[in-house]
Amino acid sequence: MCLDIPYKPQYNGGIIVIRWSQFANAKLDFRESGGNKFVVARGRNQSYDSVSQKVYLEKGLLYTFSAWLQVSKGKAPVRAVFKNNNGEYTHAGAVIAESKCWSMLKGGLTVDESGPAELYFESEDTTVEIRVDSVSLQPFTQEEWNTHHEESIHKTRKGAMRIRAVNSAGEPVPNATISIVQNRLGFPFGCEVENNILGNQAYQNWFTKRFTVTTFANEMKWYSTEVVQGKEDYSTADAMLRFFKQHGVAVRGHNIVWNDPKYQQRWVSSLTGNDLYNAVKRRVSSLVSRYKGQLESWDVVNENLLFSFLESKMGPQASYNIYALAHSIDPRTTMFMNEYNTLEQPGDEASSPAKYLGKLRELQSIRVAGKIQ
Repeated sequence: MCLDIPYKPQYNGGIIVIRWSQFANAKLDFRESGGNKFVVARGRNQSYDSVSQKVYLEKGLLYTFSAWLQVSKGKAPVRAVFKNNNGEYTHAGAVIAESKCWSMLKGGLTVDESGPAELYFESEDTTVEIRVDSVSLQPFTQEEWNTHHEESIHKTRKGAMRIRAVNSAGEPVPNATISIVQNRLGFPFGCEVENNILGNQAYQNWFTKRFTVTTFANEMKWYSTEVVQGKEDYSTADAMLRFFKQHGVAVRGHNIVWNDPKYQQRWVSSLTGNDLYNAVKRRVSSLVSRYKGQLESWDVVNENLLFSFLESKMGPQASYNIYALAHSIDPRTTMFMNEYNTLEQPGDEASSPAKYLGKLRELQSIRVAGKIQ
């Protein structure tokens, strides 16, 4: 989302006040456009040349942070950083800011000790101005946070229900006793599982009473099903899928291929050119065809923001082409991007929410059945 005019700051800005200062060697400007006033860091030579705001952060509080950002040309990743008096840095979020419109950075942070801190923004692209507006930093106690969770649960998971006891003629039954037992969750609730569930009756009973969806930790992965090139073995994955289908537990397919070079079989890593192309094509076709229509979803190219093994070997369109092939084989099953650090590590720019959304939009342009080209 990129807007001509940013929204007003959340929580009326929280503990943020309009008192911006120069950070490092940036030059500070205040500007107005269309009646909207904002602060600008220009003349930047270092990534951290910016504008700053002094705040006091308390240990034990949970801070939600947001800001609207713009750059002077093109697009550039921008991070929000809090620096304390000990010279320690905490990243609160990142966004790919654009020129001519405003993008929202949404994040948060906690701190290990109370004390003063300085908020600033940084970007590796020192040729752009960083423009900042509608900044908000709102603290919550753990009790307030938990209360908000409870309110959300009541709103989204609960609702009013009216029960009438009637006889076969539809007439009310006076003094009826009604008991209700929940046999199954009304919403998806899942957990990863490994092959040690097979043959373990106690584990099976415990698991199937609690969860409605699962994903296999390793049993569908390429290094598990084709240890030796050309010798596929799906017996464990087949047995696990058969068990969960019998108990009505949906299964997420994890994963078709993995972009981390560390998790490639030695024989895959040794392949190049058409040999690798054909091996990947056979892998996608074999796995997806085997479980077509039986799974809740697919993790297609696992961790393809943080790693790029396939792109390094097969070109920049590798992930796109693999998604296209998987989709052409199993078009009714949802294809997912599976990544880590997107929310839990705001300082990891490679897998930031903005990078995730950018890659997702690229992959969502797949509309027709295709094949690796």
